[in-house]
Amino acid sequence: RDWVKFNATAGITYTLETSTTTDTYLELYNTDGTTIITYDDDGGVGTASKIVWGALTNGVYYAKVRHYNSATYGPATRYELSVTAFVPPQIRRIYLPLVRRE
Repeated sequence: RDWVKFNATAGITYTLETSTTTDTYLELYNTDGTTIITYDDDGGVGTASKIVWGALTNGVYYAKVRHYNSATYGPATRYELSVTAFVPPQIRRIYLPLVRRE
């Protein structure tokens, strides 16, 4: 079992995803490190895991990755975990002069 922590900003959507040839199980925990927010098994490509989550508050959140079968271990159980943020483009208002044609 491996734990990672990351900073999240309220209103931003995050994607946590494993890239692997082994079967992973991914859990996302709240800022207290004990309350589970959500989890996934096989939501990514093949047996990889994927969570798409929108942060409600700023803070440090935790993710735990483990092999689906706890009896499986060793060099063949490697994986990569990515945490990416989707920041929507800001809406810009452009004020143009009023032009009348008579």
